[in-house]
Amino acid sequence: FFSEYLYQEIKNEIKDKRKIKLSVHLEKLNPPSKISTKEYEILEKMEEIREITSAILMIRKSNNLKIRQPLNDVYIAKKIPEEFLEIIKEEVNVKNIYLGEPRDKENYLMTDNPVNIYLNNLITPKLKEEGITNDFIRYLQDLRQDLNLIPSKKVNAHLIIDNNNLKNIISQNINKIQRETNTKIFFNKTK
Repeated sequence: FFSEYLYQEIKNEIKDKRKIKLSVHLEKLNPPSKISTKEYEILEKMEEIREITSAILMIRKSNNLKIRQPLNDVYIAKKIPEEFLEIIKEEVNVKNIYLGEPRDKENYLMTDNPVNIYLNNLITPKLKEEGITNDFIRYLQDLRQDLNLIPSKKVNAHLIIDNNNLKNIISQNINKIQRETNTKIFFNKTK
C-alpha cells in the first residue's frame, strides 16, 4: 500500500522525465544487477551460517532450553570465518564458540545436520542468574507494552518480592535491568 501511495504522490513530478503508468504495480522493474563473485560467496556463507544457527536453535527447542537462557559454549566441527562467529553467538545466546569437537562430550547435546554441532547444556549458577535477569527484563518490557507505555518514557516499578534469591539476583543486576527497560526499580517491604 505504501509503495502505491508514494507513487501516486510523486508521479506528477516525474511525468516530464518518463512515461507514467496508472499504478506502480504496472511499472516494469529493472532486472536485478549482477552480483560479484565475492558477494555470491558471502551469500553462500550466510546461508551456511543460517543453517548452523537453525540447527543450534532446534537443539535448544527440543531440549527446552529457552533462548533467553545463555549457555556457555558450542562446538562446531567446521571452519567458519571469525566475522561470522559473533553473529552465531548473538543469535543462539552462547558465550563461546569453538571450532572442532569437545574432548569430553558428557554435558553436550549433539546434532550432525548440517555439520557436527555440540551444544553445552550445563547451566552454571552464573548462567542461571543471567537467564533469570533476561526473563525479568522481558517481563518488564512486556508489562510496559501491555500498559501502552512509550519506550522512551522512564517509569517507576515498585516490587514486592518474597523470594530472597530472586530479590538478590535483581539487586545484583539492577543497573542492567533499569537501563534495558528504562525503568527505575524500588523494592517495597513485604507485608
